[in-house]
Amino acid sequence: MDKFNKFGGLLRELRKMSNISLGDMADRLGIAASYLSDVELGRRHPFRTETIERCGEILGLSNDQVGELIAAASVQRRAVELPLDPTNQAAVDAGAALMREWPNYSSEAYRQIKALAEQLAAAGKKK
Repeated sequence: MDKFNKFGGLLRELRKMSNISLGDMADRLGIAASYLSDVELGRRHPFRTETIERCGEILGLSNDQVGELIAAASVQRRAVELPLDPTNQAAVDAGAALMREWPNYSSEAYRQIKALAEQLAAAGKKK
């Protein structure tokens, strides 16, 4: 599967495995069947995270499967959505700084950012 159309192909595969028709899925998402078909075929951009999560509910997907869809959409869009809490100014500032500087970082800087995120998670520095 083309890595730049992995989202659509994966969504279609999961939809078919769940025995849900294209039309039924589109109706439940509140979109046209032709639009959903275009997304699955890679003719349109992948859905945003909220819509992907709704797809997961409709299809009865596991958290890992929804995560795989979100990751595939991010790769295809070549963008990552940060689920920021707008009431947490520190989170907003950190996310904004990362987004602003992201294109300027080296591969080593990306590895350091990843390592820091893993260290914080392991230390229980979550909400």
